[in-house]
Amino acid sequence: EIEARLLDIFKEILDLEVDTAQLSTVENTANWDSFNGLNLVLRAEEKFNVSFSMDDLNKCRSFDSILQVVRKKLDDRSG
Repeated sequence: EIEARLLDIFKEILDLEVDTAQLSTVENTANWDSFNGLNLVLRAEEKFNVSFSMDDLNKCRSFDSILQVVRKKLDDRSG
């Protein structure tokens, strides 16, 4: 499950509980600085074997937005 795997990344890097990880955004998560934001993306790329473009990176400002980018990358690859 993509969402569960991404939640694991968020919990690890941002030190969050499951319920808060799903709601996390750049604005509401204290640990989400530029360094941890980059780590989230790098770990997601590694775990899902996808590559984010600069446009993708600019969209990655919440759990949901990163989830959407990963799902689209995986759909594009399998379709």
